[in-house]
Amino acid sequence: MRSKAIHRRQRMLQCGNDVQFVRNLASALTVAMNITPGNQLVMALGAGDERSNIEALETWVQFQLVPLRGMTNQQLLAELIQRLERQLADHLEAGQ
Repeated sequence: MRSKAIHRRQRMLQCGNDVQFVRNLASALTVAMNITPGNQLVMALGAGDERSNIEALETWVQFQLVPLRGMTNQQLLAELIQRLERQLADHLEAGQ
């Protein structure tokens, strides 16, 4: 059952149809990482045309999901948290 859900999610993500899944992941990341409303992360995570941190995070999640096939939702969220922590730390280091 779980593998069917993962396979279905992969197909939807490859077609770009699972917008709600991306939004849910981005929302979970904002809670897990205590990301506040604003637009401070647009240039660090987004394409540059997003209006808010959550939109930038959604863009970032979309790009991150492509190589992360086959993971359960819990594994996926844990991996995204690690990647986000690393990317934000790298961004801070580059800015200093």
